[in-house]
Amino acid sequence: MHTPTANHYAIIKKFLENKINVFVDKPVSEDIDEVRELYHLAEKQGVLLTCGFNRRFVPFHQQLAQLPAKHLVTVTKTRELEQQNPLFAIYDLMIHVIDTTQFLMGSGKVEFIDGQLIQQDGNLILARINLRKGDMLGTAMIDMQTQTNSEMAQVVSQRGISTVDNLSSLTLQKEGIKHYQQAPDWQTNLRTRGFDPLVRSFLTALEKHAENPVSPASAILSHELCARLISQGKVIE
Repeated sequence: MHTPTANHYAIIKKFLENKINVFVDKPVSEDIDEVRELYHLAEKQGVLLTCGFNRRFVPFHQQLAQLPAKHLVTVTKTRELEQQNPLFAIYDLMIHVIDTTQFLMGSGKVEFIDGQLIQQDGNLILARINLRKGDMLGTAMIDMQTQTNSEMAQVVSQRGISTVDNLSSLTLQKEGIKHYQQAPDWQTNLRTRGFDPLVRSFLTALEKHAENPVSPASAILSHELCARLISQGKVIE
């Protein structure tokens, strides 16, 4: 389902009430209570509600997620002189950055530490959220006023520093040596960006009555972290 976010709640609820499985673009809703309600309804009806967090299914991100003994996770997204109000920007753009960060941290017991939002003339300039899981730290950031559109995910672990740039290349830095991988030329952009494997996983889950490819608990967590950032983050004008 792809429709303006303001319509999500009513349409998703109608489908779920009629026991129809739903695949929806992020966010499920900008209201965390509605998000929880819809996932509860999906569970009650025995159907899937899957949020389109495609970054989890990016092949290189899958490699980062499997790294052992991670210490630090940092995910950053920059936009080229974009003007959006804070609420829209957080749920339209930063939710991907937050979701990728908590996914790479292993979801589960990821906790909110603090956050900051820099605003100017009603528009978001910069936002950051700091997370923690045990002795692992995570940071998700978005900068709306750079001169380029880019995305970077970096994991520091016992295996070195692993960095994915723009979803399409992976660099491993270890013992002073950098190892570089590029997404294969023959690989479709939809696969490189995670859309193809996510949709296929959703269809497989329907066919085989398997688990939701984007677990409800982790999807709710990403929406909760957005809500925490907006309600508890320090606003700087």
